[in-house]
Amino acid sequence: MLKRLQAIVLFLLFSSFLWAEETTPASTVEELETRITDILEANNTPGMIAAIVSGNNVVWQGAIGIANRDTGQAVTRETMFRVGSISKSFVSLSILKLKYRGDLSLDLVINEIVPEAGVVNPWEQDNPVRLYHVLEHTAGFDDINIRDYVHSDPDATLLGGIQFNNGSKNVRWVPGTHMSYSNIGPPIAALVLEKITGERYEDFVDREIFAVLGMETATFFFDEGVAASYAADGETREPYVYIHVRPSGALNVTGADMIQLLKMYNGRGELDGQTLIQKDSLDRMETATSTLAATHGLNTGYGLSNATSQKDGFVYHGHGGGIDGFLSNYAYLPDHGLGYFFSINAGNGKTAELIDAEIRRFMTRDIKPPAPVPPIQIVDENLAWLVGYYEPDAPRMDITRVLTTLLGVMAVDYSDGSLTIGSPFGEKQELQPTSNEMFIKQGDALPSLIFVNTGQGEIHAQGRFGNLGKTSSTYIYARWVLVAFTVLMMVSSLFFAPVWIIRKLLGKLGSVNVWVRSLPLIATLIFVGLIILIMAGLDDMSRLAYPTFWSVAYWLLSMLFVGLSIGAFVYVASRYGLRREGGPAVWIHSMLVSVAVVLLSGYWGYYGLVGLKFWTY
Repeated sequence: MLKRLQAIVLFLLFSSFLWAEETTPASTVEELETRITDILEANNTPGMIAAIVSGNNVVWQGAIGIANRDTGQAVTRETMFRVGSISKSFVSLSILKLKYRGDLSLDLVINEIVPEAGVVNPWEQDNPVRLYHVLEHTAGFDDINIRDYVHSDPDATLLGGIQFNNGSKNVRWVPGTHMSYSNIGPPIAALVLEKITGERYEDFVDREIFAVLGMETATFFFDEGVAASYAADGETREPYVYIHVRPSGALNVTGADMIQLLKMYNGRGELDGQTLIQKDSLDRMETATSTLAATHGLNTGYGLSNATSQKDGFVYHGHGGGIDGFLSNYAYLPDHGLGYFFSINAGNGKTAELIDAEIRRFMTRDIKPPAPVPPIQIVDENLAWLVGYYEPDAPRMDITRVLTTLLGVMAVDYSDGSLTIGSPFGEKQELQPTSNEMFIKQGDALPSLIFVNTGQGEIHAQGRFGNLGKTSSTYIYARWVLVAFTVLMMVSSLFFAPVWIIRKLLGKLGSVNVWVRSLPLIATLIFVGLIILIMAGLDDMSRLAYPTFWSVAYWLLSMLFVGLSIGAFVYVASRYGLRREGGPAVWIHSMLVSVAVVLLSGYWGYYGLVGLKFWTY
């Protein structure tokens, strides 16, 4: 799957890109192809496949650029691309087929059907994980971890791949509360399918989905026809990774394959007189049901492997995907019978965004978006309960809490009929109320943010900004002060070190105990080393996924950091009576740095980063 942790975010964003520029849409397919070719060349992206479908008719099928830089092979309509998480769509289509036949219910309890999957749920008795939870990403699972992303085994079985994972199947909150994207959920749903049908998941999809749709070349397994893939620079070759959770991201397709899928969506479950799934099943697929937001009436969200997105006033359904060196997206407008797909063979998010915008604007150039839900006027005082600070409370990867709880804080205010939300120190986004709890962004058709008061002292904001929990301003400010203090003290120790070290070497430091200065500095340097090790691991995840110099060094140094931080604090405190030897300022500074490293070691340990063995996590 994805080789670099930064690219994992692309799974969660689907097609919500950041660099769009408003331009006049292309007027012909020839002009569209020219614009896309220019985008590929400007961003050094080798090639792409794409399609636009209206009803049952193909408006455009594109095959542009280079499939393999080494051989100079061009992309053709027969070239296969990897489409990553678009694979998940076929898990839900398969489950819905079985549901319609009466072979299963979306309400079935996972631990009753596939206990071998290893789901650990502290709320099992009253709130078990059900089939729809794992498809809507509301089971409370962590995402798969570094060792999972690096692992490559062409012979992995579905159960073996699920059991290879450590920890992601531990439920982190009451199922059906928050949506948190996890690549372990869909494989568990596929395992349910295998248990009920008695056959391999991929064989079922071949017969019941691909064959019915006429997706003649689609496969979850390696094929020689797959294009070469490249990193974001468009030059560095990415390897073909045999992921062990194939239902979540292993699918390889041609543009013609995806055309058939789009035709089915445009036909509301039917294609060429054949019914793949019933319309009501497709409606269910497109509907989020199991978050606080959904149960309180927000209609935009993530259904059964199907995401809602709003662009230029239109409400799309579909899914995106990323896998080593490929970025893809498909989306469709149910009310207009229009849909599109594209895939590029480089991990360049800017290229993907620009192409996505060009295709969307061309596809919708002759139609009008739906009338938006009208905002209403609410007295400011009635919304005082939602004003304040919020922090992310359901991260996709639990290991990132150490940063998301600091960097993801949002400030919410409401006055003069508008709500503003955004970083306390950055630009805010403005939304208008459509009810006492629900808000819409100007230009959108539907509300995309809701505030939920659980009645148990908790207020959650869910929707376009993810999952946020309200917290006290005192807590937020106190944490910022402590962070600022810790950073300032540790950085100051690094700046002061050269001065006193040189003075010591020149014999001008006096009789002051060098260890009062040295121990806090060494602890600081060890933490800097930990950050360097992590950054090196993110550049090449195999460094952390296995017992290597990098991962073992992190494991040992993280424990040494805690021990030395505590030791430095105790030692410096014990030298209080000798503080006059080098001047009180020296002792005070060393004491403050010692306090800072102790605070940081406690924070690091609280989030499970001390003694962490990445290769087993």
